[in-house]
Amino acid sequence: MQQAEAQASARHDIIVVGASIGGIEALTSLLSQLPGSFPASILIVLHLHPESPSVLDRILSSRTNLTVKFAQEGEVLRHGSAYLAPPDQHLLVKDGKARLSHGPRENRSRPAIDPLFRSAAVAYGSRVVGVILSGLLDDGTAGLQAIKECGGVAVAQDPKDAQYADMPISAIENVAVDHVMPVAHMGALLARLVEMPAPEASIPEHLKREVEISQGLTRTDMEENIMGTLVPMVCPECGGALTGLPSGKGMRYRCHEGHAFGQLHLVDAQYDKMESALWSAVRIMEEQANMLKRMARHHKSIPRSSKNHYGTRAKEIEASAEHIRDFLLHIMKRKV
Repeated sequence: MQQAEAQASARHDIIVVGASIGGIEALTSLLSQLPGSFPASILIVLHLHPESPSVLDRILSSRTNLTVKFAQEGEVLRHGSAYLAPPDQHLLVKDGKARLSHGPRENRSRPAIDPLFRSAAVAYGSRVVGVILSGLLDDGTAGLQAIKECGGVAVAQDPKDAQYADMPISAIENVAVDHVMPVAHMGALLARLVEMPAPEASIPEHLKREVEISQGLTRTDMEENIMGTLVPMVCPECGGALTGLPSGKGMRYRCHEGHAFGQLHLVDAQYDKMESALWSAVRIMEEQANMLKRMARHHKSIPRSSKNHYGTRAKEIEASAEHIRDFLLHIMKRKV
């Protein structure tokens, strides 16, 4: 028995899968190719709305012979089963069990792909196979790099095959991905990989530290939590100081509270902050213009020269607000 367990532990028997928009179709296709006796545990993160009940387990169960379920805290991982990250909780793994965490959001998501991939790499080293499917921006890239650092195997959906190609493209461009292929071919690949021996590999300390952050185990002392090199930007989530960390061929960013961003997600978050601030500015400017016009029209105690000044100032503010509004409508159109 012990010999069989030791043999199993030396193979690629932990499969982690990350997907976002367009990912349900890819996931159903992938899982439908795997038998119920598949000799590995599969853990899946699909970006879900934090407040909406999900029927993802039912959707996927109807297309596969695997056991598909939302992971529960402390649940022992079993072969032939696929575990889904529940809404608003990171799915992590430790000591052969699923761990759920309400730790800091990464790439503005919880669940996020990177924490799962990173924790699997730390817990299982070279036994892990990471798979990136359809999605926008770059969640999963840093996690896939962590899997490679720990000796695991990296797989990405062929961008031409993905409904939304951003996530596969980011992974391919920034990580030394081992296999790029359509989802229809991934089942056969995974069947081969689970039979291959996994070489020994060491686990970098910085990855262990980041897994602790995803678990919410950070210290309150800011100096103790800074990782990487400080950059002249603040976290869009909390306003804390950001540090830059190398990630494959690119960079990623984390604040001392634990929020983390790939480059594309940071740009997107900064855009949203800018848009919100500018719309607030437009509202305040329009309110001030309305007040100045009211003063120019109705306040008898104000000298005529001042009323003219207020009227002119109101027109200037309205014109400036209109310029900002036009700019916002222009950049929003480009973003869409």
